[in-house]
Amino acid sequence: MIRKITVLSFALLLSSLSGNAQAETAFNEAMQRVKTMNADQTNMAIFHGGKGTMGNNTGEKDEMPEHQVDLKPFFLDMYEVSNREYNEYLASAAPPLPEHNSGENMNAPEQPVVKVNWYDADGYCRAKGKRLPTEAEFEFALKELGKELSNHDDPYINPDDYPQLFNFFGKKDKFTYTAPTTEFSDSSINGVANLLGNVWEWTSDWYAPYQQKQRISGGEYKVLRGGSWVNTPSKNYQTFRSYNRPHSKTEFYGFRCALDSAAQ
Repeated sequence: MIRKITVLSFALLLSSLSGNAQAETAFNEAMQRVKTMNADQTNMAIFHGGKGTMGNNTGEKDEMPEHQVDLKPFFLDMYEVSNREYNEYLASAAPPLPEHNSGENMNAPEQPVVKVNWYDADGYCRAKGKRLPTEAEFEFALKELGKELSNHDDPYINPDDYPQLFNFFGKKDKFTYTAPTTEFSDSSINGVANLLGNVWEWTSDWYAPYQQKQRISGGEYKVLRGGSWVNTPSKNYQTFRSYNRPHSKTEFYGFRCALDSAAQ
């Protein structure tokens, strides 16, 4: 998994840009074959938004500085998109798109779909009349989860204190690979399960240090949030930021969708 890259050769840069272009072309072609639906708010939870603090002054360098955000109300899928849902979406294309295989030990119908790149995730959400969540929305939901679990206003979770409430690396959570999307509902906020652990989730944002974030409209990497089943608790906390090229696919990348609230 790519998180921090400090040296990038010219040849690798050209290769990555080519990969992004090929993935985007395939995405555009596939989208022409999929019927866009009206958004269904079933199994979505509303977050009322408002003012909040994003970032962590005691975390990784790219989590700094803490800064204020003001979010409009939004809906978030209660569950990560499953293999069943993703393959139903592919089958709805005209003509149908090939069935997706998430790989050995991770292809059960109710496990989260993995090995999907950013274009795959964005295309699915758009076809459902939804969108990918922003990085700020994802962190807002994660911090609301922290407050819920701690029963006070502290938004931070020490995952070591909750080894059986999230699917991290190891077997304390009883899952060696990805867990079904509806597991760990007891450690949810507004019914939104697996915000921490299980799979890294694509967001709509391009990656940049927070000081530069307001000035960019594109980039080379997309942000992923939430940690996954292959990570230890050190990378499964609310403000940790991961990122990779949008055409990247791994067995620990998945997604869920978001939706603007009419109450905005």
